[in-house]
Order: sequence, then C-alpha cells, then structure tokens
Amino acid sequence: MNAQAPPRARPDPTAGGDSVIRRFTLWWFRQPGAVTHVSANVQVDATAALAYIGRLAAQDRLHEDGRPHVTLQHLLAGAVGRALHAHPAANARIVGRRIVPSETVGLAMPVNLLGHAAGDKAELGMAIVDQVCARSLREIAAETGRAVKGERSGRSTNPMVRALKGIGARAPQRALDLGLDLLDRAGQTSVAADLIAKQLPVTAGLTNPGAATGGMAGVRFMGGAFSLPRALVHVGTVWGITPIQDEVMVVNGAPAVRPALPVMLLFDHRLIDGVRAGRLIQTFAGLLLDPAAAFGEDAELRAPHARAPHRPT
Repeated sequence: MNAQAPPRARPDPTAGGDSVIRRFTLWWFRQPGAVTHVSANVQVDATAALAYIGRLAAQDRLHEDGRPHVTLQHLLAGAVGRALHAHPAANARIVGRRIVPSETVGLAMPVNLLGHAAGDKAELGMAIVDQVCARSLREIAAETGRAVKGERSGRSTNPMVRALKGIGARAPQRALDLGLDLLDRAGQTSVAADLIAKQLPVTAGLTNPGAATGGMAGVRFMGGAFSLPRALVHVGTVWGITPIQDEVMVVNGAPAVRPALPVMLLFDHRLIDGVRAGRLIQTFAGLLLDPAAAFGEDAELRAPHARAPHRPT
C-alpha cells in the first residue's frame, strides 16, 4: 500500500472564537465554580497500531541504522498532533476573554523521575515536543527521547521549565506562590501570553491515567474524569491513554476479542462542543486504525503542511 498523507486541514472560520456560541460560552464558564473541561471516554481497536509498531521494530532490527525507535507512545503523540491540526478549534488558547488560534500543536507529556538522577528533588518531569503535528514519527521519537533524557538527568530541555524548576527548588513557598500568581495574572494579557507561548509552546497534553491498573488480573479499566485548573498555561485538550486490554468488539457483524486502547479525551467546552469533540475523536481513531497511511510504512512521512522542525544545536 502506498503511504498517503492526510489532506491539508480546511480553514476553520470559528477557530478563533468568532462563533456566537463561543462568545456566550466564554461568559458562561466564567461564572464562579464553573468547570470548563468535559471528559469523553472511548475505546479504539489497537490491532492495526500494534501491528504497525511491530513492523517498525522488525525493520529496525534488520537494518540497525541507528534510527530512533518508534513506540506506541510516539504513534499516539503523532495521532494527537495530526488530529488537532485537522480540528484547529480544539487547539486554540484562551487568553483572558479571547480565543486565540494556535498555528501549531505543542504536546506536553509527563515523565516519571523516580529512580533517576532527578528523582531526589522531583517525582515528575515534563517532556515538551513542539510542532508535533508536522513531524514524522521518527522525529517525534528523537525529540521525545532528548526531552526525557534531559528531564531524568535533571536538566530540562525547555528553558522555561528549567527556570521554573530552579525557582521552585530554592524559593520559599510564599514567595513561589506570589511569583506564580503574578506570572499567571500577566499571562492573561496578549503580550505576555504570546511571550509565554513562545517559551512554553504547549497546546495539548498526553498522559496515562489508570496506568497502574494495567495487566492486573481481574481488573478492567472503565474510564475516568478529571479537570484542569485555569492557571498559567491554557491547554485545549488532554488525552488520557491507559494500558491496552482485551475487549469484545463487533468485527464484521460478529463479536471478536481485540486489543482495545482506552482513551479519555478532556476538552475545553469554551473551545468546542460535543459534536466537534466527536469528530476530533473520529480523526484520532482513524489514524490509529490505519497508521501507515498517515505516517508512512517506515514512519518517515511528514504531514503535507510540515515545515522543518527546529533542531537543537
């Protein structure tokens, strides 16, 4: 099969909050106690995704050319990036009372630091991959590997994360709270928000809630819900991925056991509604059901809208 890249996303006239409904929701969710994020839980048949990762691993063993190894995590990151690019309304930032479109997708992924050099001071780090919508899976794997290595060695690859960690380690709690409050307040202005976005290019998150239940006999993960504080950096979506588990699915009209990937999508209702969230999930699932079509048989295929990602010197 010839690898086919997904079509360029159509311009979305409401991605910048021009919809009348978006204007009302910005006011509605501004009320005290309002929870802006909504959870949707689905399961995706992971048969094709696992087979694709297996073929890539076989290629790597055969050639041994030093290319970055692509894992399921990298495929998920790529699928999130491509899906959000196709639905830009879900990838916007909220600054004050405005919806600000984002030109690219920046993905933040938590990194476990326990048992590593940085684990004595912090139990969790954050790997950030910008332009994830434009990168090939090999490029995502390489950039993620650099970020994880930096986090676990105690030196984050993102300058702002590195600075915030340094301040957090030295500043008294009251001073830290005051500094973060001031930064958050400044971040509600256009100029400061743009500066923060350049230093911390995050528009979405990819995490693994429920991972502790993976592989436990007699335990089946069903889903969950969580919300995000509206502070410092706004992310439009968070994708919660849990361990694959066997489930009975309908295949060609008959029940069949398939490896199912539970996915929790947390989306900001100020940006999109349930209909758009459903379309976003459909796009994401479609990429996992036929990954070679979007990312290439060798995981080297960039999206058609790709520009050369910045490579650190």
